[in-house]
Formats: sequence, structure tokens, C-alpha cells
Amino acid sequence: MFTWFQSFIDLIFPNTCLTCHQNLLKNEKYVCLSCLYDLAFLYDYKNPNNNKIYYQIVGFVPIQGAFAAFRFDKGGKLQTLLHHLKYYRNPDLGVILGEFLSKQIPNPFSKHATLIPIPLHQKKLKKRGYNQAQKIAEGIAKNWHLPINSTDFVRTVYTETQTFKTKHERQQNVENIFQVVKPIHSPIILVDDVITTGSTLVSACKTLYENGTKEIYVITVAAADY
Repeated sequence: MFTWFQSFIDLIFPNTCLTCHQNLLKNEKYVCLSCLYDLAFLYDYKNPNNNKIYYQIVGFVPIQGAFAAFRFDKGGKLQTLLHHLKYYRNPDLGVILGEFLSKQIPNPFSKHATLIPIPLHQKKLKKRGYNQAQKIAEGIAKNWHLPINSTDFVRTVYTETQTFKTKHERQQNVENIFQVVKPIHSPIILVDDVITTGSTLVSACKTLYENGTKEIYVITVAAADY
């Protein structure tokens, strides 16, 4: 009965892809597989110690490897998906993106690492209802079979959006905004949605290193200005 009713609803109000607006297949949600494969894929994971993202961070703090999965193009499909993920209460999009990229990319980092989503401040978390980096990490964990720790590393300082700030202002805006609740001694893979200047990730790495972490890697869904 439910299947028939759902089919009727889908006929009247079809689920369409957020990017191409074509009807989705039964096994698709929010975005069609064709549009996922159409994202501007980067191959930095093949050289996690020799790419723009790695040097963007390692110039400020030592890390063991980093890469972004896709290029962020203004007005592109990935911008649409990330916008819906962050601002339109579509947390499952984060899981979909994390799962998709981790299916395409074998884990190039430590097989004993723990995924650490870049945390949101409680004020922003309450407003949004979820942490988009947490959802991306959940998708990655499905294929890389790694644990997630979202309790021992927190954000204690609320900051305004970084969007319209200069690189120097971004660096100042995120200094000392994180706190380690409990030292994390296993290798860490920091997870975030987009890297622009890398200021937030650098700040996170500094705090983790100062509190006993020895090995840090970074993965983001997208890289802006690539």
C-alpha cells in the first residue's frame, strides 16, 4: 500500500536533482549519479604530500598529507550542493558527498586514523541543526571503515562568516577558537567541506598538536580558488 501511494506521490510531485532538475531514480536522493560524476574531480589524493592544498597548510603547520576531492567552481554544481547542505537543511547531502568521494578514492592516509570533523560552535550548530563536516565524515567512514570522534575536539569561540574577509583577517578570526577536551593520540584525519585560505584547518591543527596529537591529515570535499 505504501509503495503504491509513494509511487503516486512521486508521479505528482517528482523528486528532481538539485543541479540538473531531472527526475531522480529510485536509488538516488537529492542529486543524480550523472551530476556527481560530472563534478570537477581533482587527483591530488594520488600525491597527498605534493599538491596545492598540502602546501597551503604545511606552510603554517606540519601535516602528513592533505587533499581536496573536487574543485569548487562559482555557480557550478558543487556550489549548489554545498549550499543546500549548509543552508537548506539537507544533512543527507553531506553523507552522499562523503560516501561518493570515498568510493572513488581509496584511503591514502593511515588505516588506523580517526576521522575528526571540523566542529561548529554550539550557537551555529543549534541554528543549523547539524554539522555538515560531521555528515561528510559519516559518508567517508562507510567506505574507509574508520571511526569518527566528534566529542573530544570542540569549537569554543563563535566567529562570523569568513566569506568576505581577507586572508589576513581570516587568520586572525580563527586564532585559538578550538579546544581539545581529551587528548587524541591516534592519527587524525580532519574533515571539512571547503578549503579556501586554509585558516580554519591550520588553527585546528595547531590546537591538536599543542595537545599531544602527533599525526594529522586533511581531507575536504572541495577546494576554492584552485
